[in-house]
Amino acid sequence: MKIRLTYSALDDLDLLLMNEAERSGWTRSMDVEAQLWHHFEELSRTPALGHLRQDITQAVVHFYYSDPYMIVYRQEEFAITIVAVIHGARDLTAVLKNRTEE
Repeated sequence: MKIRLTYSALDDLDLLLMNEAERSGWTRSMDVEAQLWHHFEELSRTPALGHLRQDITQAVVHFYYSDPYMIVYRQEEFAITIVAVIHGARDLTAVLKNRTEE
């Protein structure tokens, strides 16, 4: 399956990598990026790894934890679309409120 990222997910990725670089340096930021892309690829091969969370959103999106980040994605016929990549401690309901339709 192909991997797609919404513009919001790309913004999330940029922001979290910049924050990681400021906190822990560019090497750590690159490690985090590699870890996340590894999980994106794993999800594209096995999209059922994630789970639905109807307590957070009624949208049909799957959640996959990549410590400490939550990858939120839609499973489509020929691709997965990453909707959000956010820190697991954030208010997921608030962040996802307007994102699941992108």
